[in-house]
Amino acid sequence: MMTYEQYYRREEVCGICPTTTPKPFVYLCLPASRYVEYTSKLLANPAEAAYVVPRMSAWRRSHFKRPLARVPNEDMVYRFQLSRVLPASADIPAFIALNRTLYERARDMGGTRLTSSAIPMSQADWIRHYGPAWEPFRAAKQRYDPKNVLTPGHNMFPGYAPSKAPE
Repeated sequence: MMTYEQYYRREEVCGICPTTTPKPFVYLCLPASRYVEYTSKLLANPAEAAYVVPRMSAWRRSHFKRPLARVPNEDMVYRFQLSRVLPASADIPAFIALNRTLYERARDMGGTRLTSSAIPMSQADWIRHYGPAWEPFRAAKQRYDPKNVLTPGHNMFPGYAPSKAPE
């Protein structure tokens, strides 16, 4: 019998889990009203649920105080994390494409992504993600990071990609 903490952290101590393979995790925030529908559909589909270690937790929207935190517009939201520990032979681009599909489904249900997810995004996606906060965010980015040193590879602010680390 495992404790909850042992269960939650089991992949961190997994002796057979490959440590050098990519782990295309997905972190989503779902509205409570759609959570059961979303998770039931995903877990019922073997292709979508392959190699998944799901983790969920309920959060109150009112506890989010950071202005750029994007969460669904309901009092209760669910963080839904899909941790995948893939075999070395896994088709990583296919799993990243699947992440995009899962994100779009969540977004269409009023969900959001948490920014550490392995989900390809365009600048238009980021603008939609941040909504009315985008313009102040863009202005701050331009003012405080004009050379786009921070997060140049996430397609938030395409057009400048430093060729070497800043000196």
